[in-house]
Amino acid sequence: MTSASLTDERLSDIADTFFGAVSAGDMETVRNSYRPDATIWHNFDNATQTVEENLQLLSWVSQNWVGFHFAEVRRHAIEGGFLQQHTMRGQGPDGTPFESPAVLLVRVDDDGLIASIEEYFHPGQVPLPS
Repeated sequence: MTSASLTDERLSDIADTFFGAVSAGDMETVRNSYRPDATIWHNFDNATQTVEENLQLLSWVSQNWVGFHFAEVRRHAIEGGFLQQHTMRGQGPDGTPFESPAVLLVRVDDDGLIASIEEYFHPGQVPLPS
C-alpha cells in the first residue's frame, strides 16, 4: 500500500503540494492528494479521521486561522513516505497569534497519493473548533 519506490524528489513534491494546499485553503488539491480510503490520526484525541472528516477540519482552519502557514519545515524521506517536522503559525479567530511545533508521519502509495498521516502536536497551542 505504501511506496518504497518513490524518489526523495517526488516525495518532496507531494509534500510541497499537500502542505501548500493546506496553507492556502485549497481543499480540492488536499482531497486529490489523498487516497479515497486514507486515514488521518491525531495523537491528542487518539482518533482516526476519514478524508471527509479531515477536509471538514482543514476547511474550518482555512476559514478561521488568519495567515496560517508551516514554518521551520524539516522533512526526511523514509521508506514508504516521509516524516515532517514543522511549526504551525497564524492567528486564531480572535486575532491571537499562535505557534505549535508538530510532527507528521506520512505514508504515500506507489501512485503518489497519501495513504495515511499520523499527526503529533499539542492541541492547547492552537485554536481548534469546539
